[in-house]
Amino acid sequence: MTKSISLSLKQKLILSSALGVLLVFGFGGIVTNGLIHERLVEQAKTQTELTSSGIHAMVQGMVLNSIKNYLKGISDTQFEGIQPIYAQYLTGQLTETQAKQQVAELLLQHQFGKTGYLVAIDCADPSAPVVAVHMNPDLVGVGIDQFPFMREQCRLRQGYFEFEVKLPDQDERLKSMWMRWFEPWKWAFGATAFRDNHAELIDLRSIETALSSVEMSTRSYAFIMDMQGLLLSDPERKGQNILDTVDPITGDPFMRRLVNDVRAATLQNRPAGQQGAIQYHAQAPRAQQIYTQVLNYRYVPETDWIVGVVTNLDQLSQPIGQIRNI
Repeated sequence: MTKSISLSLKQKLILSSALGVLLVFGFGGIVTNGLIHERLVEQAKTQTELTSSGIHAMVQGMVLNSIKNYLKGISDTQFEGIQPIYAQYLTGQLTETQAKQQVAELLLQHQFGKTGYLVAIDCADPSAPVVAVHMNPDLVGVGIDQFPFMREQCRLRQGYFEFEVKLPDQDERLKSMWMRWFEPWKWAFGATAFRDNHAELIDLRSIETALSSVEMSTRSYAFIMDMQGLLLSDPERKGQNILDTVDPITGDPFMRRLVNDVRAATLQNRPAGQQGAIQYHAQAPRAQQIYTQVLNYRYVPETDWIVGVVTNLDQLSQPIGQIRNI
């Protein structure tokens, strides 16, 4: 027969009070733990978005400066090469036609990247400029009826210039140019490249150095990826292609979906669709642990890159768990 335990009134009061305290603190701890975790996750997402925005502005600024400096360097070099040829014309060693032919040959010798070359616009008649030098001889002599942007080139004369051009049998494409003005002949000439050539003109190493100097929490890191999924800059996976990465729990191919969404927004000229945030699961390369991450991304149209910041949300739970246990 089981012997019943008899408690005095005092003992019952103490026990009931203790159980009440444990229930209050236990329930309160669970609720507080959940509220703190939710608040920290929201703060982490906000901080990731702010960091991503700052890094995007920094990278875009460095990209634009790098393109400008590259094109300016080529234009300045060729401008110096024109001077001795023009001097021969002034001394009578060359006719003007011969001098212009030699200048054209000098400019056409220099091509860079896949689509970069030098071009000259004759602005002697600013209302009807024509192409004076071009790598495609069929375009020499073509006027503003085909290339309306030349009027603006003749007005600006010098400096950085962006414009859209439609060549025969091609879609309209964006180009960049650094122009120099040659007053004696009223020529605006310079180095130009299509936007899809810009990535080849960038000093990526200097951008990576700048990224490494950005202060972020230990649970976050920044990366640069091209639209084929190749990581151009990443603390651990640089050179790897992550386009086919999938969520280990849901099976969602979130990276390919992200790239497709950005590409669609770009084609439809929707700036809002060229940035955003996604939450997904990832597996540690050398372990079976699966954790939750949030990725905030932005598109860099000048180079067709995606710049992003990744934050590990599960690391937020570690200090909360310690507090809960205590």
